[in-house]
Amino acid sequence: ISWAKMDANIQDRQGLEIRTTEYDTMLYCENVNRYDAGKYILTLQNSSGTKAYTLTVKVLDTPGPPVNLIVKETAKNFAVISWDPPLVDGGSPVKNYIVEKRDAERKAWSTVATECSKTSFRIINLEEGKFYYFRVLAENEYGIGEPCDTKDAVKASEEPGPVEDLKAAAVSKRSCTLTWKKPINDGGTRITAYSVEIMVEADRWKELMRDKRLQFLSNDLEEGKEYTFRVRALNDSGFSVPREITLVAKDQVVPPNLDLRDIPDLTYIAREGSNFRIKIPISGKPVPKVTWSKGEYILQESGRISVESTAIHTTLAVRDCQKSDAGKYTINLKNVAGAKEATIYMKVVGKPGIPTAPFRFDEVTADAITLIWAPPKDDGGAEITNYILEKRDNITNKWVTSASAVQKTSFRITRLHEGNEYVFR
Repeated sequence: ISWAKMDANIQDRQGLEIRTTEYDTMLYCENVNRYDAGKYILTLQNSSGTKAYTLTVKVLDTPGPPVNLIVKETAKNFAVISWDPPLVDGGSPVKNYIVEKRDAERKAWSTVATECSKTSFRIINLEEGKFYYFRVLAENEYGIGEPCDTKDAVKASEEPGPVEDLKAAAVSKRSCTLTWKKPINDGGTRITAYSVEIMVEADRWKELMRDKRLQFLSNDLEEGKEYTFRVRALNDSGFSVPREITLVAKDQVVPPNLDLRDIPDLTYIAREGSNFRIKIPISGKPVPKVTWSKGEYILQESGRISVESTAIHTTLAVRDCQKSDAGKYTINLKNVAGAKEATIYMKVVGKPGIPTAPFRFDEVTADAITLIWAPPKDDGGAEITNYILEKRDNITNKWVTSASAVQKTSFRITRLHEGNEYVFR
């Protein structure tokens, strides 16, 4: 018997106790809060099979905080915010939202709206040039829940916000490529261009590009020298606050690595006769050379097994999987920065083999007989769960199932007819 909670680990919940006897099981939780709501899964398992039940628990409480609060638009005297409903509604539908604002220079919040029924709101009467924080609280029949705040202060201005996610996508000793994303807030008007500048000396910048592209390539760098770039968004009202990045012109060298998190216990289970692909993320600069080995032998390209590798993945593809494919596989990655070796195991499962001799009879009477046999040499990659016994007499000459859930390697068949001849399998 086991208990689990969907999308959560109940072992981390303090004050939770599970009590189980031969006749019942109970999950007891003290000091319940809104986050205890959700779907709980009770799993029962024995030698005959598994049964799972899902129980939905509702906790009556105030709602959790709204999520994904963003400022969609700003101007010199207003701002538009939007959000998503709380992940936890407290067991009662959210009936409205409370919207509040705070001057960044003050600590007190002021209420803007108390009965907002939508998940967006236009906040008016802002003072041009000032910075504001905003927050939203959800309300249900049990009261007002926790707030969700904007992470950064927002300026009441029609200039665009700063570009997002500025990074050096590639760097070498002679060049670099910068990339970025559009601002979350465009200032209420479209972005007309992005300005890329380089620092030539302290507080002095030189513009290198003004274009709508979201990337910039500089290919005249000096090896080993440090460079600082900045990017600003431009709309009809002016430039955004700049984002800066500093880098050193040199070839990037990163030792190889691979990610085996998607292979539980480093064991891949394949079904006999199936086709499959094991795709493993890899990394390293320059791109590492990849080899796969099974046992002591390097895998060679064949019509049934192939290895494909790119800069970010290496893939083992197998067609018509055979039991001989089971075993230990070693993956080797190598570049000028180093080497990485990892091992995974492949388990091939399929139908079990034929039960083995000696096959003998015991305790023969006029109407019953005991059959004794030995397990198959090949269990198909999984534990033998049961045997099926069939008989055929010399009168009907048809196979009839005598038992279908035999767990031992012996069984006594009864209700036979004296004088008849029988064949068993």
